[in-house]
Amino acid sequence: MLLNTIRFFIVIIIVLINFTRSNTNEPIVLTAPSYLIEVPQIPTPELKDDSFHIRANPSIELLNKNKDYVGWIQIENTIIDYPILKGPDNDFYLSRNFEQQPADAGSIFMDYRNFGFGFDQHTIVYGHNMKNDSMFGQLDLYLDSSFALANPIIYIQDLYGLRKYQVFSSYYATADVDLIQTDLSTIDTEHFYSKLIEKSGIDYDLYPNTSDRILSLVTCNYDVNDGRLFVHAFEIIDL
Repeated sequence: MLLNTIRFFIVIIIVLINFTRSNTNEPIVLTAPSYLIEVPQIPTPELKDDSFHIRANPSIELLNKNKDYVGWIQIENTIIDYPILKGPDNDFYLSRNFEQQPADAGSIFMDYRNFGFGFDQHTIVYGHNMKNDSMFGQLDLYLDSSFALANPIIYIQDLYGLRKYQVFSSYYATADVDLIQTDLSTIDTEHFYSKLIEKSGIDYDLYPNTSDRILSLVTCNYDVNDGRLFVHAFEIIDL
């Protein structure tokens, strides 16, 4: 426990040091971490008893470009491969890109009420449903059972490491604030998760535990008035 705490504060210190050295005039190149799907085995040099080794945080370069960067999302067999930002509200990145410039496609962004991956029981990530399939335009693939069951994992590289989420529910419905609650501490979590499963148009035969952290991807859906497409997944913890 003490070792994990020390590692956490080391990462925070590195991020803060590098952020203060950022150069906003440098061109922004959005490149996903190369090990998002397959983490390479990087050998650790032999250390003396009185020394320690710090591995560079792969998120630092993107944090230097935009302090609102919180992670990178990728889904296999789709073009969903984008940075995730978090603004001061849920409107800021609706029409701004990574460089915070006006853009119709906006950005992929986390609900401003969330603290960040690993700290919230329910993390919500939004993106536009673009006609050219960019951003979250391909989330509707999760309404097709053959695709959904063959591609059940969502990968997110956040500031602390690689996270994997298993999809357990997907459907479209009218906008409902009850489905985008970030604070589950005051509600019946088991009932809430059961509600998400009951709404699913696909039977994943998966049931998250009440202690599981879940991720919800949300985009617009035009099949119903003021519609939304929801994809829910629970975090897989590798032992």
